[in-house]
Amino acid sequence: MSYYHKRYVYKIFDGESFVKSWADEVLNDPSFRNAINSGPGELIIRLARTYDNFGEDIDVKLNNRVELWVYDREQPDGRLLYRGFISGYRPVLEGNREYVEVTCLSYVYQFSTYMLRDDSGDTKLAYYSADPSDILKNIIDNYRLDGGSINYTATSIETTGTTVTYIYNSSTVREAIDKVIELCPEGWYWYIDSAAIIHLKARHGTADHTFTIGRHLTSMETWRRAEDIVNRIYFTGGGVPPLYRVYSSSASITSYGLHASHEVDGRVTVTETADTISNKILLAKKDPEIRTSITLLDTNGEDVNKGYDIESIQPGDTCNILNIRGNVKVYTVWDSAIWDTDVWDQTLATTAADITQILTVEYSPDSMVIEASSRTPEIAKRIEDINRNLITDETVDVPATPTA
Repeated sequence: MSYYHKRYVYKIFDGESFVKSWADEVLNDPSFRNAINSGPGELIIRLARTYDNFGEDIDVKLNNRVELWVYDREQPDGRLLYRGFISGYRPVLEGNREYVEVTCLSYVYQFSTYMLRDDSGDTKLAYYSADPSDILKNIIDNYRLDGGSINYTATSIETTGTTVTYIYNSSTVREAIDKVIELCPEGWYWYIDSAAIIHLKARHGTADHTFTIGRHLTSMETWRRAEDIVNRIYFTGGGVPPLYRVYSSSASITSYGLHASHEVDGRVTVTETADTISNKILLAKKDPEIRTSITLLDTNGEDVNKGYDIESIQPGDTCNILNIRGNVKVYTVWDSAIWDTDVWDQTLATTAADITQILTVEYSPDSMVIEASSRTPEIAKRIEDINRNLITDETVDVPATPTA
């Protein structure tokens, strides 16, 4: 292994009862992905156990909670890195080699398997002139009544300061939370932390993390793209007659040409809610996207003066990069673009130094791969969005209470 002074312990729980820990018998290093407006991904654990005696239904048991703790220079007493549950396992026999492979999923997986309903079992929930943060809290409260594991704290969900009106009907918890983000002002996002706590935050205008080339970074790529610019939105809502509005960014149209989009949601009947959704999209997508991929070295290597505390990074945090060779003036192909605006006239060196938001992190013991962007990602677009809009339209008049 290329890292030092770093140790991992897996703690296993059956309900709230501690079962045992896995440490020395774990054969592989932990590796998983975490994303903004989502949560931690799959975690694979290989245990050095025999094919026919691996602790089935004891510690290797479906739905047992798994907590991954890391002990290193920054956290000698341990830091919770991942919390999830055992979703599957398979004992493997390969000649003289035997082990059991355990698959863990984060509790964010539950959001897609729970329907949003109130304590009476009704699946139609209406929110009138409500802050999206209060809607999210109510969604989580109802989800937990059904046995959900993710919670929030007094400070993890921030108030947006805006109000919207929206009616959910026959939605999963995941669909409901995705809609909350669409109802929030531009720059708001959610994530699940290592303790299975949901956070709703506004993007910071200053950098949460500053990375220096030559000290923290081992590689970096920066690129721009213009294919998903949106500068005019036609919004179709509900009501009689249906709500139908158009929103435009004239400066963006002048600079980049017309890029129109049609947004449909039959449950939006209030102009202010349509304004919030449409203006958020325009603010986020009227300019080209700037995206950077970097690989960070962890601090627990041989050289104590190199690396970064990668466990301190969360999706949604902001970052910038120092020590870029800005004294070398390198003109890019973007300078030949016909629009000739200041964003496009920046060199890649200037662009990479801007404050961007971390969209995804891919964790491994000695490094972390980060993808950061000038744009907060949209929720459930393309085919998924078309399907969700179809479901929204089909279920808008569904009764509130299903028949058992």
